[in-house]
Amino acid sequence: FVLDLRPTKQPCPADLDGNGEVGAPDIANLLGQWGGFGGSADLDGNGEVGAPDLAILLRAWGACP
Repeated sequence: FVLDLRPTKQPCPADLDGNGEVGAPDIANLLGQWGGFGGSADLDGNGEVGAPDLAILLRAWGACP
C-alpha cells in the first residue's frame, strides 16, 4: 500500500461533463436532473437538484481553475 501525498488539482464540481470548463452542456445536464434527488448536479449536497445548485453552477461559469 502506497499513500500518494502529492497535491492534486482541485476538482471543479460544477463541470458536470468533465471537459475542464463550466458551460452550456453543464447547465443542460443540471436542468435534465432538475427536481431529482441526488445525482451529479446536486452541487450543494442537500439531496435535491434545484435553484441553489443552479446558482453554484452559474457562479462557477467559465474555465475551471
